[in-house]
Amino acid sequence: ILAIAVIIMFIFAIKTLLQNSKRKGNVTAQSYFPIYTNEKWGVINSSGEIIIEPTYKEAIIIPNNKEDIFICTYDVDYTNSTYKTKVINSKKKELFTNYEQLQPLENYDKNNNIWYEENVLKVQKDGKYGLINFKGKVILPIEYDEITTIKGIQNSIIVKKDNELGLCNKEGKIIIEPKYNE
Repeated sequence: ILAIAVIIMFIFAIKTLLQNSKRKGNVTAQSYFPIYTNEKWGVINSSGEIIIEPTYKEAIIIPNNKEDIFICTYDVDYTNSTYKTKVINSKKKELFTNYEQLQPLENYDKNNNIWYEENVLKVQKDGKYGLINFKGKVILPIEYDEITTIKGIQNSIIVKKDNELGLCNKEGKIIIEPKYNE
């Protein structure tokens, strides 16, 4: 009887282990990367799946490779230096359509490598600039003449209003009111 009980317990233990191993799996964060093929740009994910077919002539910008936000440039006119941008997600849905331009806040390190302020986009409407987060919420009102970064310094954004400069962070909080010449 004792041997049968041990065998039954052994069978249940193996069954439980197998069920637990089926439930557990490797969870990996999805990352996105630009892809360039046949002189066109698209987006792939970390599994190698094509997310956005390579159909764009200009590079697709991915401001944060963990976020489902891709900035596409189109209708480029090199003679007049004009272009249009749009933001799309992996479902190819266009986001934040109520703005004329959408751009990442680009910055450079000491070796001149480009990087972007995470989770924030510079938007333009009626000739003025502001900031939105990746959910589309306005975090800095669209009332500035220019918005740039302090090169090489993260989370330090220069705002220009009425020819005067100030400073804000990537959450849109004004650190220094725009009232300085430089």
